[in-house]
Formats: sequence, C-alpha cells, structure tokens
Amino acid sequence: MTTSKPCRMRMFASLLMLLTITALVLGGCGAPQRSIAISDPYAAIDWQTTGRYKANFHTHTTASDGSMNPHEVIDRYKAQGHRILALTDHNHVTYPWQGLTDLSPSDRAVGELEAGGLQSKDLVYENRIPLEIGMIAIQGNELSSHHHTGSFFTDHNGTNTEIASLQAIGAKGGLAMLYHPGRYGRSTNWYVDLYEQYPHLIGLEVYNQGNRYPDDRLIWDKILTRLMPGRPVWGYSNDDMHARSHLGRNWSIMLLPEFSEQWVRRGLEQGRSYFVYSPHREKEPMPPVIHSIEVDHGRSVITIEADNWETIEWVSEGQIFHRGSSVDLARYSDQIGSYVRAKLRGAEGTIAGTQPFGIHRPIAATISLTDDDGMAEYIDDQHLRARVQLRNLSAGAVSPQIEARIGQEQFISQAVSLQQPGDVTTFDVPVPVEAINAGQPLDLHIDLGAEYGRSRRMRLRLPLRMALPVRVSSQVVATDLAVISVVSQVEQRPVTVHLTAAVEGQSLLRETVTVAPGEQVQVQCPLPASLLGQESELQVVAKWDRSFGLPEATFSSAIDLKNLAPVAKVAADGAAGGIFPTLKPVVMLDSAEDVFPVGARDDWQGPADSSAAIAWAWDGQNLLLTATVRDDKHFNTRSGAGIWNGDAAQLAINPPAETMTTLGLALTAEGVELHRWGGPDAELQQKAQHSVTRNEAEATTIYQLSLPLASLGIRPEPGAIFSFNIVLFDDDTGSGQKGWLQLAPGLAGGRNPSLYPRFVLAR
Repeated sequence: MTTSKPCRMRMFASLLMLLTITALVLGGCGAPQRSIAISDPYAAIDWQTTGRYKANFHTHTTASDGSMNPHEVIDRYKAQGHRILALTDHNHVTYPWQGLTDLSPSDRAVGELEAGGLQSKDLVYENRIPLEIGMIAIQGNELSSHHHTGSFFTDHNGTNTEIASLQAIGAKGGLAMLYHPGRYGRSTNWYVDLYEQYPHLIGLEVYNQGNRYPDDRLIWDKILTRLMPGRPVWGYSNDDMHARSHLGRNWSIMLLPEFSEQWVRRGLEQGRSYFVYSPHREKEPMPPVIHSIEVDHGRSVITIEADNWETIEWVSEGQIFHRGSSVDLARYSDQIGSYVRAKLRGAEGTIAGTQPFGIHRPIAATISLTDDDGMAEYIDDQHLRARVQLRNLSAGAVSPQIEARIGQEQFISQAVSLQQPGDVTTFDVPVPVEAINAGQPLDLHIDLGAEYGRSRRMRLRLPLRMALPVRVSSQVVATDLAVISVVSQVEQRPVTVHLTAAVEGQSLLRETVTVAPGEQVQVQCPLPASLLGQESELQVVAKWDRSFGLPEATFSSAIDLKNLAPVAKVAADGAAGGIFPTLKPVVMLDSAEDVFPVGARDDWQGPADSSAAIAWAWDGQNLLLTATVRDDKHFNTRSGAGIWNGDAAQLAINPPAETMTTLGLALTAEGVELHRWGGPDAELQQKAQHSVTRNEAEATTIYQLSLPLASLGIRPEPGAIFSFNIVLFDDDTGSGQKGWLQLAPGLAGGRNPSLYPRFVLAR
C-alpha cells in the first residue's frame, strides 16, 4: 500500500478557515479504501523488545542563564533516570561533555557570583564522558534572538530571524524544535508556513517547565489540523530547566531499538516517543506509563495498554470525542478530522500523551469564507459565499451525498460525482450575514455511500468566525471628553472606517478615518455635561467596505463619572521656583486599619510609630503631592529599584488612555533618590521636582513631588480624570520594610490598578 501526498492549499488571509481531509490509496489493485486508513507513528515499534529511554531536550546551565554548572545538571538528570539529555544554553553550544572544562561561564553567571547569588563552585566545570555514565549527550542550543528554537546535532549559534536560523540548521544537517509556543501569540499560518518549508523542523514543545503555557497544546492542535495527515509535528515535554526547582516535571520517553545517538535522531524524526508531565516530579503518584499501542487497520481501532491512568481522552482538531483505552474510529467518522491523539490522565494531574495518528479518507475537502487576498465575497446583500472544493484522492469513482447545515437549517443537499482520480468539483454555500460570529458553525455532512460501511459518514466544520478589520475601544479621559481608538487588524491594506458615537440616544460624533495596516488612529469624542455624576454607555458604530467581511460592528464602552474625588487647583508660583507650596492635608492614615499587611498591625504602636498626612493639588501644569510621615525610626539602606524596601514612598498614577506611571521616593544612605519603574515619559525624573526631608527631633519625614501632568499622560485641564495610589513603607531596623500605610489596596502586596481611587482636576 502506498500513500498519496496530502492536498494542502496554502491560504495566508487572516479570515481563512481551511479544513483538509486526505486518503490512502491501495497500490496495484486500483480499488479504493473502504474504511478509514490510519498513519501510525508507532507501527515499526516492537513493544516487546524496544528500549524506553527518558529524555529531556531543553535545559540550561551557568554557561547562559542557569543556576547550576553543566556537570551538576548532567549528574542531577542522571540521578532522576534520564538517559538522553541536551544542554540547550541560550545561543551557546555547551558541548561536548568531555570538553566542559574548556568552556567559560556566562557574563550573567559571573555577575550573579559577584552579587552573591552563586557560589564559586558553581562556576568550576568538570568533564563527563556520556557512555561511562550510561547517557547519550545531544549537541544542543536554544536560539533565543527570535521565537525560541531548539537546535540539535549542530554547532549553529543562531541568527536574528527564524528563517535564517532554520536555514542554517538545515544546511548543517541538524534538527529543530520550536519551544513554548504559548509565549508568543503567533498565528497558526505562521507556524504552518515554517513546518511546510523546513522538514528538519520536527517538533513542538507542548509542555514547558511544568505547565507554564497551557496554550501550547491548543496551538499544537491548530497546527496539526492544518498539516495532518501528510505533515506530522511531534510533541515534546521539556523542563526548560534553569534552577533546581524546575527539574523533573517534564520528559519524553524515546522508544528505540538501540541505545545510540543515531537512533535518538531517528526517533526524533519519526515520532518514536510519548511525552510526560508530572507536576509532583517523581514522587507518588507516578504518571501514566504506556506499554503498547496497537492499530487494527481493518477495523479502524486503536488500543492502548498502560498503567497508572484514570482516563484516556481521544482528541481530534482540539476536541475530545471519546474516552477509553480503545477507540473505534469508524464509529466517530463524522466527528474526527485529519488526525487523532491520545491523552492519558493519571492521579493528581499527571499526564502522558501520544504522538498524532494521521487519518486518511478517499476525498479531500476545503471550506473557506475568504479568497487568497483575504477578501470576503457576497452572493447577495444578505449572504456571504462559503466556497467548498472536493477532490477525489481514491483510485476509482466516488459519489458522495453532500448536505450543508447551520444548526438545523439546511442550505445545500446534493449528490456529487467524482468519477476519476484527481477529479475536482467546486460549489458555493450561501451563509447568512447574521450567522457570522453568532456562535454556530457551518457543518458540511458527507455521505460516501454504503460501500464505505461504518466509515461512510464524514463531517467538516467551519466555525463562522470572522475577525473584524478594526478593533474599537473608548476611554473617558475627562468629564467632557472620551478618546476613541481605532486599531487596524488587517495586514494587507488600509481600512476606511465611518464612525458614529452616541450615548443614551444622543448623537455625539460622525467622523471618517483611514487606518493604515497595523496602525492606530485616535478620535476625540465630546461628552455632554449631563453625564457628570452618572453611569452610562458610549456606543460606537463602525462601518467599512464589506469585502472585509461583516459590513459593520457596534462597540460599547462604559462611562462612569461617579465617585470622582476633586484635586484642588492652587497658584502656580510654588513648584516652578523649586519651592513646594503648603498644601492642606486631604487624607490622614493614622489608625491600625491603615497598616498592611494585616499581620503587621500587631506590632503597630500607634500614630507615633507610623502615620501620615497626605495632600495633593495641581497648579495648572503639575500634579503636586506631599506626604508628612510620623515615624520614630528612619532607615533606607537600598538604592535604585530597591528603594521600596526601606522607609520610602511609592506611588502610581494611572490615566485612562495611557501607561501607568510608578515612582518611588526615598531618603537613602546615599541621599534623596527618585526612581521610576514605568510610565510614558522616560525623562520624568529629570522633569520632576522632588524633596525628602527628615526631622529627627520631631520624628517626621516629609516627601514632596511636583510632576508634570503631560509627562503622566494627563491633560492639564479641568475635568481630566485619572486614578492614583500611594503607599508609605516603614523600616525600623535597616533590614528592610516590615509593613506599610496605604491610601488604597492594589499597589504594595499585589498590583491591581482597578482598586485605586479616581480623581478629577478641579477648576
């Protein structure tokens, strides 16, 4: 039996949904397959005699950013039963193990040594001879200047792009694996293009450092849906080990007839493995162990024999369709797509997962709502065109009956005749505009005929989801003004958008804007004075050329102009000359309820121990802040980003449509320091005026700040809105802060800007 190449149509539009089903063809006799055919990655494995070898293909040492030297990493993995190991330092080949003493630790590791984070022994390297300790060393490297990629069996050290790196790995005869895809937000098309172009890109990391990126499997299923059965992508589970606490939760079991580097490479290429995730490491309970996988091709049944499992889930195109140690694929012929894989769940979250099995049928079908340029097509004003193509991949005639449905509503019912191998037919399905993004898919039901027995029924499902060409959001920046942001989500061409905005039926705006690909346009929308003190909703209707798909959309945003604390305006002759005006306190923090964390209240001795009077105002251009702190002891032995860990003030200013500014102000052993952790203006420290004075006789510390409103992203005009928070840390010994006073939760002890009080600049 020979296998026909899969029909793969490459569509690059962001609105495309492509589903492909392919078939195996009998060689010689010319008769078509009469049931589902299965590509089995484990077909060549003799489960009675094969070796099972624990492997990890993503680990780090002090040669890059790990905390252990290379030989200690090797020894620890050896102690946990690993027989195959790749040291994959960032852009550095830590290999061969026999020559580790010739390598140098990274600059980062040396810096950690100087800072006390590492000991000198951590940077003293020893050699290891793999065969003497019963291990196979895989030459490896994590290429980290782009989407992180594992490079194996080559000394390539990486380039600045994925394409260049993969080309170099291929030229040197290496293999590659993409690491932790859930970290990046790349499109399925992006991954599919790479896997189609580079056959030596053999796998994807589907568990990383425990289960750090749960979307890893979601991305894997999307890739497999597009590429299977003709182009498998093998799944791997790796520790991504940087520290001891990372070691031992993830591994793969390589199934090899011979313990050699050549067979490790062949096993990586052929998918001769299964992967394991054990959140408790090797403590009880033990994860599932697979003893054998058998495929009955005549009955289309796959059976798994394993220990330590509680349930086995069978997955196709990201959906669980069956549970049990054995699955009859013919029974689910109308629910499965181009592959299936098994997920074995053990006690307390342990997992073992198989590689994907390819599913082949006698016809290939594609369904799409858009063309190659990402343009949606309309049959009439009320219906989009879904285009269906069927191709005969069998050795004889196929005459399926086709039905297209959305829910219970039928749109197409017809017979199709594909008489010769390779015959193609195309037809359209009218899709009501109101069905797009409404939650129900378009189902194409295919009945292959009685001669296909229990495998006669197939189903292709097209989710009727279309990405909008723009994303629209609104932020209320002042009591009389909202800013509407229009962000392009189209890569190919600009979008002209007609905007209308209204609140409570009152029209506020009509404007047309053109947004370049990937760009953003902001539009100011006036708000009526009647909204002050009220909660309401701003509705923005955006319309565009209907070739983008849906012709329009409504975007709603809440308007909340309640509970705005006024910030009084004062004369502008104070801060401009470097002299801070005297401000009347607005808030007193002088009770145990103001002390945090709650456990610190037991040690609070009253207002003389720690209390504060806080004042704020604005002078037309600057936000003015004064905090007068009563504190019997003042210590701050830190500097820079660490000044919060001593007597200090930390504050956050969060305007609605800008990046939040976070600052720290402290009187340290080296003098007064103002530190900026984040915000829209990188030069704020140079523009701000600040002062900290300590009066030991009165046991008070006064913190004063004058911050340009424009640098904070706040309009220097009456009515401008922002949220604000401040905490005052208390250090009584010089060993670090033991607690703090706070205006509101959400700054110290856990960041949550939604808890900050909201303010408005008064006239």
